[in-house]
Amino acid sequence: MGAVLASVALVATACGNKAQPPGEGGDYPKGPVTVTAPAEPGSGWDTTARALVEALQKEDIVSSPLPVQNKPGGTGCSWLTSMMQQEKGKDDQIAITSLASQTMKARNLCEYGPEDATLIATLYVEDFMVVTPEDGDFDDLDALIDALKDD
Repeated sequence: MGAVLASVALVATACGNKAQPPGEGGDYPKGPVTVTAPAEPGSGWDTTARALVEALQKEDIVSSPLPVQNKPGGTGCSWLTSMMQQEKGKDDQIAITSLASQTMKARNLCEYGPEDATLIATLYVEDFMVVTPEDGDFDDLDALIDALKDD
């Protein structure tokens, strides 16, 4: 079986904004756009958010301020919930997400998931592997999946 890929994506709450023709941003943004790392300062999400902002500014891709804020809690669920309930429709919020937070809704751990927001970019992908003891019950991934289905 192929590797499982997880993407770290940017999530925006720009639900219901007027669509622009491709390549035309209009006068967006009108002010700062907050980039949220839904984790503690120094975490992977935090360093990703700060590296993103640094690259966008260094390459002169953006001229508006991009303050980074940290909103830890619930593997991103706390911020996503707040974003969906309090920031919905606004175009000044961007958040970092990953496989862990993208699967929270599917695992019934969060009310919201990636289908509730607008994913705007994939920054990188990761390969994951599943290992079992050599003398374990599973010889391949199909056997493990079958056992999980039976459980």
